[in-house]
Amino acid sequence: VVSLKITVVSFSIQAMESLLAVLSSGYAMPAQGAPEGLTLDELPVADYLSKLDMLLAMIEENPLSPEVETLSFTLSITRPGALSTEEKAQLTAKSEMISQTIITMITLQQSILVNLEGLIGSVVSLQGLATSSKFALSAVSLKLNIVSFTVQALESLIVVLTTGYALPAKDAPEGFVMAEMTSEEFMSKLDALITLTSENPSSAEIETMAIILAFSIPASISTAEVEGKISLISQSVTVLTTIQQSVSADLEGLGDAAAIEQALLVSKFAVATVSLKLSIVSFSIQAMESLLIAVSSGYALPAASAPEGFVMTEMSLEEYTASLDSLLVLATENSASPEIELKAINLAFSFPVSLTVSEAEELKTKLAVISAAISALVSLQESISVEITGLTGSEVSLKEVVLASNFALAAITIKLEIISFGVQALESLIAVITTGYALPAANAPEGFLIADMSVESYIVKLNELITLSGAEPSSPAIEALAITLAFSIPASISTDIEAELQGKLTSLSESVTAMLSIQESISAELQGLTGSDAPAILSPSKFASETVSLKLTIVSFGIQAMESLVTVLTAGYPLPANFVPEGFVPSKLTSVEFLSSLEALLTLLVENPSSPDIELLAINLAFSYPDVF
Repeated sequence: VVSLKITVVSFSIQAMESLLAVLSSGYAMPAQGAPEGLTLDELPVADYLSKLDMLLAMIEENPLSPEVETLSFTLSITRPGALSTEEKAQLTAKSEMISQTIITMITLQQSILVNLEGLIGSVVSLQGLATSSKFALSAVSLKLNIVSFTVQALESLIVVLTTGYALPAKDAPEGFVMAEMTSEEFMSKLDALITLTSENPSSAEIETMAIILAFSIPASISTAEVEGKISLISQSVTVLTTIQQSVSADLEGLGDAAAIEQALLVSKFAVATVSLKLSIVSFSIQAMESLLIAVSSGYALPAASAPEGFVMTEMSLEEYTASLDSLLVLATENSASPEIELKAINLAFSFPVSLTVSEAEELKTKLAVISAAISALVSLQESISVEITGLTGSEVSLKEVVLASNFALAAITIKLEIISFGVQALESLIAVITTGYALPAANAPEGFLIADMSVESYIVKLNELITLSGAEPSSPAIEALAITLAFSIPASISTDIEAELQGKLTSLSESVTAMLSIQESISAELQGLTGSDAPAILSPSKFASETVSLKLTIVSFGIQAMESLVTVLTAGYPLPANFVPEGFVPSKLTSVEFLSSLEALLTLLVENPSSPDIELLAINLAFSYPDVF
């Protein structure tokens, strides 16, 4: 008889605790596993409040009534969803009464337990007793749902505190009111949350408290202010994860896999928390790609594109290498870490620009590991995108997601610079191959090694560049390779090889056209972000003086050649044949061909006055003036 009493009261306590969790969290209990004949439909608010009062009166009259369990579970399953502020306040008041009633019933349970132990003369364990209730599957699944949602919410809050990015307001559930807080109010509520998670980690109130803070972090809160708090919340997450595993094990012993799966709910904040995950991983990819560009190209992110208040870390090469290795370990071990973006961006802004060739090459050995880390992040991003599509029923625009990063401006700017530098370098190489004039070696930047290439090696490298610029037009390696070839064109080239080089110009020009299209697209993206062209944030190429000098040389030679042609046309005499440079064979033109070529030259002058073809066309006409018109 006494064993039956303790069973009934234990079942009632379990049922009351489930009801308290339902009232505190706002989630109705999953109906899977509920006994046949139990009311499962959501009750009108008035009826629900009336039945709550009935339950409290029943417990006061007879706390051992077996009906307490059934009514408590019925109320747990039939909780109304949409409530006004006043109705929520009424439920909160009832929650407090139920909480006090649970304490009373636990006291009753202990007194019955003492009575039972006196009768049988041994200690009785209550562990596992509640799982024999007919409502056990629902009760344990509710516990698992609550603890899982709490872990999810606290992990999101840790991300928010670590990065400073709030949960996206657009993803708040309907009717959810975000609180605007001062820094003092935020820190006070954060302390209250930490106290609650420490004292009662299974509390159903934790999720909402954590989510409100995650939506409402003030911009003025610094990472340093919350660093100690993050550690305390992380400890609570560890405790909760242990509880989660234990409850999950209990649940597995209560029903078949299908019933258990149906009993697991989706948090009402799932879209917001998963969106935050997606944002953080997307921001990390963007930052790691910026770092990849910095290490590949040797250009740091332009300081003018840094967000306000961002302080770049000045590092020696040793410190830089150590920080880079530390980041790569973090990205390998925990690709979802919210710390990746800031660490990668800091390294991209702080790239040491004064490096020897061997030091730069040493850093480039890390490129494969950076690329592998990016690939892992992209895989994670894809799986999170699928998850959020399942929650919302619509696909996410990743392009829009990354624009919310604090460092989006910097990431877009470096992309624009790299593609612009690549175009500039290819155009210089086209001019060099067209005219045969190499970039002047005296103008090479300090530390730049000009390769002494045979004609065969030059052709091989040129083919590599054509393949690279065709397959990866945004590659940061294009500029250096093109500039190396522009400095290193062999002086003595046979007619056959010259013809082969000229044949490569079409492929290079096609790459430039494709790259200009990408450049235009990135410029539009940058303009959309800043509202202007933002030229002030763009840095010059390290080869700018060389490429501009070549432009000046080409235009000057074009002027000289055009002046010679004007003299020839005015005087009616061609340039003297004995002054033809070695290897140059002027065309033999009829008067009709001459006039046609002259029209083509004039058209080119209008369309592209800096074209490297102008000198050659003009000089050819000046040497080829026909004897008879």
